[in-house]
Amino acid sequence: MFRVSHRKAAAALLFFAALFTLSPLPSVNDFLSSEQEETLSREGEITLFHFGDTTPRLMPETSHASLMKQILADMEGNFSIEGLFFIPGKGEDDREAQLLRILNILSSVSRLQGLEYFSASRGEMRLLFEECHRIEDPDHDRPLADLKFATLPDATSFYIHQKDLTFGANRSSVDILTGRDDLFMSMRNTTNMRYSGLLRIIDKGNFHTGVLVIPVEEGILYYGEMTARTLNVGFVVEKASNSFYNRMKALFTWFSAEYGQRQ
Repeated sequence: MFRVSHRKAAAALLFFAALFTLSPLPSVNDFLSSEQEETLSREGEITLFHFGDTTPRLMPETSHASLMKQILADMEGNFSIEGLFFIPGKGEDDREAQLLRILNILSSVSRLQGLEYFSASRGEMRLLFEECHRIEDPDHDRPLADLKFATLPDATSFYIHQKDLTFGANRSSVDILTGRDDLFMSMRNTTNMRYSGLLRIIDKGNFHTGVLVIPVEEGILYYGEMTARTLNVGFVVEKASNSFYNRMKALFTWFSAEYGQRQ
C-alpha cells in the first residue's frame, strides 16, 4: 500500500482536468456514415418524412439523443420530418465558448421575426414568422427581451409567442440543455394549432420541434426534427408536410446565418 500527498493528488487532478479541457472536438464522421457524409456534401441536406411510425432514423448519437427519442416516443406522433445539415468551418479550441455562442443564438428568438422561406409551389420568398418573441408564460403575449447568457448553464427554459401564415398565432415552451458534445433545444406547443386560423389540426402538446447542434472538428453538424400528432386527414398531412419542411429548413438557414455573423 502506498500514499499520495495532497499536493501530488491535486496536481494529478489538475493534469487530468487539463487533458479533458484540451480534448479535441469529435469529427463529423463520428456521427455520420460515409454515405451520409457524401450525400451531405453533394446535396447540402438529408431529409426524411415519416408517416405513422415517427421513429427517428437520422438522429446522431449524442449525449441528448436518447432523451429526444424518448420525448418523441411518448408523444406517439403520426407525422414527422427530420433533417441533417452541416456548416463547414474550423471548430474552436474552446468548446464551452462555442456552446455558449450557440446557446445565445438559439435564445435570440426575436430575430426569427420576419424570417422568410422559399415557396417552391409559388416560386417566391414568403414570410414564415410574422411575429416571434419571448413571453412570461403561456397566458400572456407581452413581448420580453431575449435571454442572453454570459456563462454556460446546464439548462434554461422559457416561453415564446409566434404567428405564422399557416397556423396563425400560437405559443410554445422552449427548453435548451447543454451536453458534453451538443446543445439540445426542445419546443412544445402550449396552445392548439389551427390551419389558416380555422381548422384545429394539432392539439396543445402534440407538436414538437427538436434541434441538436453538434460542434465538430470540421464545423457544425445540425440535426432538426418536427413531429406532430395531427388529425388523420390526407390534405392536413399534405399541408403539414410542406409547412414542416419549410419551418425546419428556415430554422437551419437562420441559425447558419446567425452563427456566421457571430464568429
